[in-house]
Amino acid sequence: MTHSREEFVASIETRRKRKVRENERSFQQIAQAAVPAAAITGSKEWDFLLSLMQAEVERLDQVVQGLTEAYAIDPSFDPIKMSEAKAAIRIAVAQRDTLKSVMALPKEIIEKGEQAQLALQQYSDE
Repeated sequence: MTHSREEFVASIETRRKRKVRENERSFQQIAQAAVPAAAITGSKEWDFLLSLMQAEVERLDQVVQGLTEAYAIDPSFDPIKMSEAKAAIRIAVAQRDTLKSVMALPKEIIEKGEQAQLALQQYSDE
């Protein structure tokens, strides 16, 4: 079964429009998420939570530094204690990185929401 050039072009255009509609739905969802994120970040509750998370990040940095110095300075550091210290460092670093990611989340949501708004405008202009 052969298709004419017009049928082929129409088929491609139909697929393109379907993809645009799918992308438009995704962009709408992302743009909608930006609104609550913007509302949260300006609140005193969010600022308080951020200050708690920042204090914990700083504490974890001190834990990592202290443990690193403890086994780097003391050559007689027990190998078992060294492995425990290394495990504690990995845990502290993971916790710290998680907190930093949580702290950055609203900003990322807002930025992605703005990008989604621009993409939606481009799609609606087509």
